[in-house]
Amino acid sequence: MGCSSNKLANSMWYNATIVNNEGTWGTVVTSMYFFKDSVYVYNGVSVDDSVVIPPYLYAVGKYTYSKMSKYTFHVELEGKTNIGEPYMYCGLLNKKDLVMHLSVPGQSTNETYICDPKVKLQIQK
Repeated sequence: MGCSSNKLANSMWYNATIVNNEGTWGTVVTSMYFFKDSVYVYNGVSVDDSVVIPPYLYAVGKYTYSKMSKYTFHVELEGKTNIGEPYMYCGLLNKKDLVMHLSVPGQSTNETYICDPKVKLQIQK
């Protein structure tokens, strides 16, 4: 399973975005952990290779995906942020290139997530 199969379960996808906050540049890293029935979204912020804000749970939700072609899937994520606001993304997943393009419905910008096929998530009991 994981990002190298036709299932999202037990895979981790991440995105790094450069941001500027009042003249200070940093990187926001968003990680999505997909399990059988749920997705967990974590954010973290770093500046100059040092962690400023350690990763924290930003949102929890459900996901659906459906096959569109041999390598392309339509993906939808829906849940709540850690402060109770709706969290919704939709987009395309290319399993051949291990790239997922997601956007908030109604917005024109998207975020690109990548997956490392060497990372295998396992549920600890």
